[in-house]
Amino acid sequence: MRHALSLPDSRHVVKRWIDAHVDPNKPIAVELYGPVFQLGERAMVIWPFFATQSQLARPTYHPEFLDGIQLHVASGEISRRFQAEPAKYPVENAYYSWLRDHATVVWESKDEKMSGPHIVVRRLPPNISTRARRDSIFNAAMPVPNHVNRVELWAWDFAKLFARVGDHVRAEEWARRGLEVEVESMEGPLRNQLAMALYREGKIDTAETEMRIAIQKQPKNPTFRINHASMLSEMGRLPGALQEARNAYELSGRDPRVHINIAQVLGQMGRYDEAVSELLQVAPGNPQRGLALRDAAILLLNHSDRPDEALDLLRESIQLDPNQEQSDLVRQQIARLEAVLRRK
Repeated sequence: MRHALSLPDSRHVVKRWIDAHVDPNKPIAVELYGPVFQLGERAMVIWPFFATQSQLARPTYHPEFLDGIQLHVASGEISRRFQAEPAKYPVENAYYSWLRDHATVVWESKDEKMSGPHIVVRRLPPNISTRARRDSIFNAAMPVPNHVNRVELWAWDFAKLFARVGDHVRAEEWARRGLEVEVESMEGPLRNQLAMALYREGKIDTAETEMRIAIQKQPKNPTFRINHASMLSEMGRLPGALQEARNAYELSGRDPRVHINIAQVLGQMGRYDEAVSELLQVAPGNPQRGLALRDAAILLLNHSDRPDEALDLLRESIQLDPNQEQSDLVRQQIARLEAVLRRK
């Protein structure tokens, strides 16, 4: 026992290996009892498992669902429970058999040198399945909604993962799949995820419809309102977009960052002075103030004859956020304005 306690934990060792060798945006699947990552740390999906009611997660144990994932991190704590009762868990054991036969081991813990579960990292092959095949298997595995929260979270993880890496077609697919589980408390977030995937695919009308459903499910969610405002703005429905941005401001507890969203809509409406005033409400000390001042300066330069004010705003902006996006262009604009004003 004393010797085991002195050994490094396999979960910590594999996390260090993954951190050192795997890009955070490389899609990976991780099992429970494996390495622990912080929320948003990397593009990953957590495979569901229930220690006492494992059949509830059975619909997820099909290798076809691994399509698009590059690495699989398996914990022996999961697979050994299924292997101990092969007659009771034929689907789960077939899943692990497929992994052993088709995926390449790239890292494996050494039981004699580590404590914790036996962990295997495998590289998955490409083109495991088609969407039609995944749909068919999911419908067969779960012919009626099972209302299991963890299964819907699994699908939502997939949708967020693919949204993160810019694969919006897959993000849409997995958001729709999650909705088929029918967990009432999760419909709002999944509708939002679906709407944003559709929006980024250019399916703006369908996206806006889904976003309205998300808002009906969670009317006090400020993020949904901001997303809806963006969609309405792109559709040219500017009064509605402005109202949604202002709704988001109130629902967020008057988050100063939302001033930027409100100002963007006001600018599109040609209400430039109001947009500048809105941007200047981002208070000193807020991380977004530098960008807000830059945007205000751009409005002044493009739509008002107030170069002195614009120059002051740009100087403060670059001082507050010297590494902001397009910082070189901001510095160039400052230099041009200084030269012009010196000649006057």
